[in-house]
Amino acid sequence: MTFGEIVSTALINTLLGMGTVFAMLLLISFVISLFQFIPKEESTAAGKATEKATETMNQAEDEEDQAELVAVIMAAIMASQQNQKEGDELLMAGQTPADGQPWPYIVRSIKRRR
Repeated sequence: MTFGEIVSTALINTLLGMGTVFAMLLLISFVISLFQFIPKEESTAAGKATEKATETMNQAEDEEDQAELVAVIMAAIMASQQNQKEGDELLMAGQTPADGQPWPYIVRSIKRRR
């Protein structure tokens, strides 16, 4: 192949690729222009009232859920603090937990191996 043939082949490939991309962009643009014919949902006065009522109900439920969540978190914190106090007392006395199970966390030294 001569240099001229290589350049003409490259030019044809370039034009074909750019033409394909341009054609796809035109097709996408046409499809987007058809979106205006899709009917839009019109809300009436009753629909607006229903939406507002639903919104206020959701807000009330969210506030209740938040109050419950705060209560659960506080209970977990209090239980954790109570367990920690009991564990500290047992640790100072050199005992194991009441259920006879070993302590959940064991600290061991870490040595690097080669």
